[in-house]
This record gives sequence, structure tokens and C-alpha cells, in this order.
Amino acid sequence: MYKFFLFLISFSFLTVTTVSAQLSAPEVAGVYGGRVNAIEIIPLDSSSIRIFVSTESANSLFYQDVDFSSPDGPTGEPFVALPDANEDDNLGGNIRLLSADWNSGTLFFINEGTLYSISTAEGSRVEVAQGVSGVRAYDGYLFYLTNEPGLTLHFGAVDSSDGSFTEDGDSPLSVSTESVQNPNGLPIYINPVNGRVYLAWMGLSEPANIYKSSAPYDSLDKSTTFDALPTTGLGSYSYGSFGMGPDGRFFAGTTAGEEPNHSKFIAWTDDDGATWDTLSTGIGGGASGTITCGTDPTDYPVYFGSAYSTSKGADGTWKSIGWQGFETHPNDGPAGVVATVPGMVVFTTDMGVGASMDFGASIFEINDGLEAVQIADFDMTHDKNDAWVASKSGIRRVTNYASADEEWQVYFPMGDGSPYYSVAVDKENPDTAFAGNIRVYRTFDGGANWEQVFRMEDFWNTDFDFFSYISDIDVHPDSGRFVVWGVNSPSSGVRGAVFYSFDYGNTYHRVDTDVYNTEVTRLTVVPVDADSFTVFVACDYVSDGTTSSYGVKTIGFRFSDESAHFSNDMIGESGGDITNFGANDIKVNEFGDVVVAGYNSSEQPRVYGKQADSTAWVMFSTAGFPENGRSSAVSWGYDAYDNQVPYVAVNNTLYALDSTYAKWNEVYTYPTGNQVNVLYWDDLLVGTGTGLYEQYLSPTGIKDLAKAPGSFELLPNYPNPFNPSTQIVFRLGVNSLVELTVYDVLGRRVQTLVHEARPAGLHRVSFNAEKLAAGVYFYRLKARPVNGGHAFVDTRRMLLLK
Repeated sequence: MYKFFLFLISFSFLTVTTVSAQLSAPEVAGVYGGRVNAIEIIPLDSSSIRIFVSTESANSLFYQDVDFSSPDGPTGEPFVALPDANEDDNLGGNIRLLSADWNSGTLFFINEGTLYSISTAEGSRVEVAQGVSGVRAYDGYLFYLTNEPGLTLHFGAVDSSDGSFTEDGDSPLSVSTESVQNPNGLPIYINPVNGRVYLAWMGLSEPANIYKSSAPYDSLDKSTTFDALPTTGLGSYSYGSFGMGPDGRFFAGTTAGEEPNHSKFIAWTDDDGATWDTLSTGIGGGASGTITCGTDPTDYPVYFGSAYSTSKGADGTWKSIGWQGFETHPNDGPAGVVATVPGMVVFTTDMGVGASMDFGASIFEINDGLEAVQIADFDMTHDKNDAWVASKSGIRRVTNYASADEEWQVYFPMGDGSPYYSVAVDKENPDTAFAGNIRVYRTFDGGANWEQVFRMEDFWNTDFDFFSYISDIDVHPDSGRFVVWGVNSPSSGVRGAVFYSFDYGNTYHRVDTDVYNTEVTRLTVVPVDADSFTVFVACDYVSDGTTSSYGVKTIGFRFSDESAHFSNDMIGESGGDITNFGANDIKVNEFGDVVVAGYNSSEQPRVYGKQADSTAWVMFSTAGFPENGRSSAVSWGYDAYDNQVPYVAVNNTLYALDSTYAKWNEVYTYPTGNQVNVLYWDDLLVGTGTGLYEQYLSPTGIKDLAKAPGSFELLPNYPNPFNPSTQIVFRLGVNSLVELTVYDVLGRRVQTLVHEARPAGLHRVSFNAEKLAAGVYFYRLKARPVNGGHAFVDTRRMLLLK
């Protein structure tokens, strides 16, 4: 039996017997977190809250309930995807405006211009309106914006029992004669002091556009008008971030300076724009789309991306949101304040979602169940025991893969929380790995320590810009000292590049590509003999009038003189260059046959192959493919009877080429909205927009994955927070070898509570922290079934108060 790692597809030149086999249903490989777009928090009752988040993945919306009824502190279950907004509902990963009705618990959100209402119940999603650009639920009312043409405000009541919306008879109202668009949506605010409705968006000729209603939100009628507030006091900056304080103070934010030396700039008015106060926060980074405030009108914190003010935004009160060594740090996304729990704030972080119980002075991750990690790249050692994964939320390493000792770890090299696009491992030494985002990092000790070996910033004034990134990295399969990385520059007229090193990245050189552009998508190193080897370079299709990039380039290298010889030509059967082709992925089998998957200028899927003893590339049949779509990933694989065949991912479907090379057959279709980014064969690992998944191939159809039983569980400790003792409870599905360990925030082992065989069932262990300092601690359960199978590993947090 085989498992298939899905990231790309490859193609085989062997003649095989046609077999119609199927893959098992995908199962998550324990990778949680993801990029979060929006946060909304509502009280469920006097002692519990619900956290809604939207993610940049096919699992569009999640929720988590947190209970505060215990005097020992909050407890919460893992995040759960909303049944009507998960990966099979085709809502995508661009939901950026959420607003919930506190009375009914109904969540309103905008997706591709359509306003929906939804609850946690299956079948609850309802379309409310189309052409919507902003939404706010407030005090039993719903407000939303459309362009009809001209900016228009709709309003009405929300039923407190079922969340249904009834538009008011005086709705809609004209706000502006001009239509207004904003990539992140248009915010709507209700001033808690005067009750007026405020609308704001980035200005073109003005620093910002801010409008105020003439009547309170609960008294709007056909006579209501909207007036523009003065913005001349904002100066010369253009503002795109806005917020409203509990005392009616209106905030506007932007970014001052040029990347990478940019910082957050804030402004506010207490008199509807007659006067503005402005200041630089002194905190680096970009501007978040929202500014969130605390709830006490006498004095309150202000949250602006990764920065916060301890007192109403005033000068001298701005700080960076705190984070600890065991945690990732907050990014410049939105924040959510818990109105019923003073001091509790929820943030977006590099890893997913974080929370603070002290107004932002320190945070901890709450990503359990957030199945939204966007996998970009994957690499594995020759023995298939160790692998590294690049994602938009960190670098992940798995050791002892598919064994009872399987274990996952998350890394942010040198604290760098930028999205990661590429990763490569020394195939003989799993502790040596390289990771790339806009920099290249290297570790020689399995991720414990990282070094920066390349910085894109050093080239911004020459060939690259702020948007250029390290699109792929590869290591010579037989000599880990050779590493090569590629650059992709999506901006018009900006070039890509290939860099290489013969000494693990200590020194590097750029490949001379003459006038040709290499907008790199994938790289693969193929040995020719003991001295020479070839690097195949898959390139995007780019033709912007300034530069062009296409197809597959080849670079010949030699160890003996460390030389590099570049060739731009991708020769077709007729002897001419293949230029109408953008390559997304490329793989080589053990016979030296190459397969590359991509698309043409009409966005139609294309797959080419080249045999080891040939210089000509042959386009394979497109029969069986959809008319439009990019072939995103390719891999050599096997059918159910061990025949080697090529697999290709087009959109959300996996295809295999039949033995006659005449047609592609569907093997597995993922839920609509999933993008397959990586395919890796031995086990089939599938890297998608929601996470990393394992699948098995079976000649008879679906079979169960050999993984830890679902009845394994590590439960929240109780009480939490605690002083000085707490109870830790875990459930074992089968008899297992158990290790239960406590760590501090720096990852140091504090105490091993259990290290022995335990029978199946529920187990309770007491932990006494009388001799420990107050703070955040972590308890980790590792359970290996005694009869074999995957190990169950889980970690939870607990807070010791003294």
C-alpha cells in the first residue's frame, strides 16, 4: 500500500497496464494554524464567548467557544469550521469583513460582494444581498453598503431568535453619488456617544473620506443625510485603517516611510474632524486594515496591527504586542476585544490566532483545530523518515514519519514570521535544511538554530523589489553542500533569478541568464555523474512588454570547477522553442525522464515530458483535463499494481495518465476551493490551501489510514489558571506507551509526569507547581500504541498564578 503526498504531479514514460484505482479520503497530518483575515467576538451569556475567524484558505470560517465560569480561568474547545463555510462550500479565502448580532448569535459576512448570514448549525447559511461592500451588526440592527450606483446604506432589524434580516421601509439611503470600492471592504461604525453612523474609506484626492449620518442609527429615515467630515488636519498621508473608541474618538491609521523602513502612523479626532491629532507610533510594520479599541470610555487600549497603545492612542503609550519565546509573535492583522472580559484580546499571529489576558502585554497561541495552514512546499529525506514543510504560517518538521514515534515541530527561523514559500533538506542528513521567504535560512541542527544566508533586501535597488520572494530551494540529492534557490518577482518588469552555492550557502553566486528572465516556480537537481549535474528550472509565463519568462530552463553544473552553464531553450518536437507555456512544477524519475506541468497563455492546462536520452520536449494529450485551469503540481507515482505513472493536479482534481498516453483519468477530487500546491510520492502527501493531508492508494478503492485512533485525546487541565495544583486528563484509544511532560515558555523540560505503559481509557494526573514561578507552562502528551501505528502527540497551555 502507498500513501501519496499531494503537492505536484509527475509524468512517467514507462508503458504500463491501465488501472482504475482510487485514493482514500484525505486525513489531516496534524498541522494546525493558518493566515487569519478577520476576527469577531460575541458574548454567548454572562460567562462565555464565541470567537469567529475567517481564514485565507478553503476552510473559510471557524468558531471557538470559551467559558469563563470557573474562578480558575477560561477553558475552550478547539476551533471548528462552520459546517456551511468549510472546504466544500466554495467560499474561498478572501472573507475580510465579519460582524455578528449579539442577540441571535448570527454571523454576517461578505464573500465576493455577496452578504450572507450564518450560524454554527448546518444548513444555516442564507444569502442576504448582493453587491455589498461593507457590513455592521449593532444592537439588533444590520447596516450594509452597496453601490447602486453611488454609495448607498441599507438598514433594518435582525430577528433576535433566528437572525433573519428585515429591511426597513425607509431603507436605503444615499451616502455619496460616487461608487466606492475598497479591497478589504468598507467599515461602518456606530458612535456609542452620539449614536451616529460613520463610514470611512481611503481617499484619492483627500487623506481619507469620512461620512457621518445626521440621525442616530436607531432613528434613520428618508430624511437622513450624510455629511463629509473635514480631513485636512490629517496632513499629506493617505489613510486606509479606521476605528471608533468607546468615547466616540475616531481613529485613522496609515504607514509612514518606505519599505522596509516603514512604521505605523496614527491620527484621531474628538470633534468630527474639526481638529486632528497625529503621531508616529514608532512601531515598525505595515498598517492593519482595522483599528480596534477597548471598551472602557474613561481609558482604553488601542490596537493597530502588531502595535498597541495603553491609553487612547496618546503619544508615549505605544508598544509592540508582547510575545514569549515558545510562541510566535503577532502580525499586522486585525484584533478582537472581549467586551465582557477586561484584558482579553484576540490577535492574528504568524502562526494563526493568539490571545492575551493582560491587554496585549503577552500572548499565547490558540490554534488547536484551525485547519487552515497553506502548504507551499515540501521535501523529504531519502529514507522517508524525516520531512520539512513550508507554509504561510511557519516551517514545520516531521521526524520518524509514519511510525509510532512520529512528531511535528513548528519553527520561525530567527523569529521571521513572513510567509514561507520554499524548503529543502539534505537528503542524507535531515538536520540540515534550508527555508525561504524573502530570505534564505539554514539550520544544521534540525531547527534549533538558524542562520540567514541570503537577503532579498540587498537586491531591492537593482533587479528585485519588495514583492520578490524565494519561490523554491533544492539541494543536490547526493551532496548536501550544493544548494540552489530561485527568485520570482510578480511585479511588472521585474526579473527573476537563480542563485547557487557549493558550500551550504556560506558563499553564493547568481546564474548569468544573459537577457533572459527566469521567474522561477520550481527547481530540481538531477545528477549526471559523480562530477556533473543538471538543474531544471520551471518558470512562470510572463510577457509584460518589458521582460518575458516561460517554460523550462536548464543549467549544467560541475563540482570540479564549480562552473554553471545556462540554456534558455525548451526545444519541442519540431525543433522550435516552446514559448507559450508557463511551468508550475517539474519532476524527474529514477530513469532520468522529466515531466513538467503548467499552463498556456489561455490558462489551459499543459503537461510536457522529455525522455532521458532526448533533447525534445513532447506535449502530452489534454484529453480528460478541464478546458481551463492551471496544472499546479506533478509527481511520478504508482498505480494500484505498482506500475509507475504520472500524476497531475489541475485545479482541485488529481489526474493520472493512462498507459496509452491518450487520456488523463480522474483519481481524486478535493472539495471545490482547494488548490493543490505540492504532490510528493512514496506516501501521498497533499499540500493544499487548508493543510497537509495523507492519502493511500488501493486497488479496490478506499482504505483506512494507519493512524492513531480518534479516541486519543488530551483534555484541558482543570483548574486553569491554577495555584498551585491542577489536574491533567487524557484518553487513550488503545494500550500505549505514554510520556506526559511539562515545559516552560522557553521549551525547557520542567517535569515528566508520566513515562510508562498505560491501558486504554481515561487517565487523570495531578501536577503540583508549588516550587515554580508564575507564568505560562505547556503540557505535552505523547502516546505510542503498543501494537504499532502512529503516535498521538498533543500540547496544551496552562497558566500558573501566584
